[in-house]
Amino acid sequence: MQPLSVVAKHSGLWTREHRFESGRGYCAYIMGGEQNAVRAGSAAVIRDSEGRILIGRRAVKPIGIWVLPGGGIDFGETSEEAVVREVREETGLEIRPLKLIKVHELIDMKNMMHRIIFFYLAEAMGGEMKPSGDMGELRWLTLDEIDKLDNLGDTVKPVLDRLRQL
Repeated sequence: MQPLSVVAKHSGLWTREHRFESGRGYCAYIMGGEQNAVRAGSAAVIRDSEGRILIGRRAVKPIGIWVLPGGGIDFGETSEEAVVREVREETGLEIRPLKLIKVHELIDMKNMMHRIIFFYLAEAMGGEMKPSGDMGELRWLTLDEIDKLDNLGDTVKPVLDRLRQL
């Protein structure tokens, strides 16, 4: 069954999505946390010198979903610090966040979840790319190649749509 969603605002920097039935649950798994609490996370849109974007396939629940690297913000950590740490943990890359390009808010009433994710455009500064943590596979793909992927995470398309507007 497709999730029933009401999108209050879908263009520009901020997207708010209210879910009354559960979808894939991507945001719930990537950021963990307890129910009935607002949880924040950060993720990165990392471009290489050819303009391709780094995307990863999850190795943990929900297995096989293609996502942008990122995860939960720890207490006392800024969203920029979190995206640098999470990308390092999941990809082995050191990045520099360049610009906040999207904020996605997901309210899933059925699962009692409320997630807010900050998406940054970032550049790789070094490190050795190697999937680890939640990522089982990493690929550099064009926007068109990403659009054709099966099992694309719920937040990827709105973020890449925003990137196309910039």
